[in-house]
Amino acid sequence: MPDMKTTIIGALLALSVAGAATARAEEVLRFATWDTGESLAIQQAIAKKFEEKHPGVKVQVEPYAEGYDQKLVAAFGAGNPPDVMYMWNFPQYYTSLMPLDELIARDSAEIKPDDFPEGLMNTTRIEGKTYGMPSGFTTQVVFYNKEMFAKAGVEEPKEGWTWDDLRAKAAKFRDEAGKVYGFAVDAKPDPYDFEQFLWSNGTKYISDDGKEIDGYMNSDAAAAVLGMFADMARKEEAVTLHLGDETGG
Repeated sequence: MPDMKTTIIGALLALSVAGAATARAEEVLRFATWDTGESLAIQQAIAKKFEEKHPGVKVQVEPYAEGYDQKLVAAFGAGNPPDVMYMWNFPQYYTSLMPLDELIARDSAEIKPDDFPEGLMNTTRIEGKTYGMPSGFTTQVVFYNKEMFAKAGVEEPKEGWTWDDLRAKAAKFRDEAGKVYGFAVDAKPDPYDFEQFLWSNGTKYISDDGKEIDGYMNSDAAAAVLGMFADMARKEEAVTLHLGDETGG
């Protein structure tokens, strides 16, 4: 495998088996991404830098955008997948991907799996083999507006706050005339992002073996989470975002 292949995987996640052979023959690396706009522009700039470092190699950035998974499935089905790609569903695709363990070991001076949180690395590992490298992750936090807290005379959040504390404080901000709410609830949350709220209440979508939903997704603990957010919206402690629009969440 040429060095050019290894250098790029740390940033761009996964290599396809079929695509790798194509890249060697044509000296073209096809990179599939779901990003658009500013993020896509950054990736295209990285591709240009890579080309400068590796004369004779062309990085072809392919922005699949909407319908990313369907387009990726079609590419694999047609025997013409990208060489490097953003990947999230490793259990579905791993048989078509190249294990990276030997390449990681070879380039251990630059690529150190221990530098990444174990949870991120584990998402790419199937049957003891590593099929991808993290390019980033989403940190979930609650932001608050210090100026609004000061103006309303409400104590700022502190360590140990619970959802009950948040709800009590949020209710104090409600100003119907000024259309001010104390919190914002996403009516179309990403399922992967939303499960964190179930975790915090002692449950999850599905059992560890991936076979049972009953008692998990429909548990009292899961219903309590959904009920809390719905109640916040109903009592106008929170404004509901993404209702009646075309967002994909």
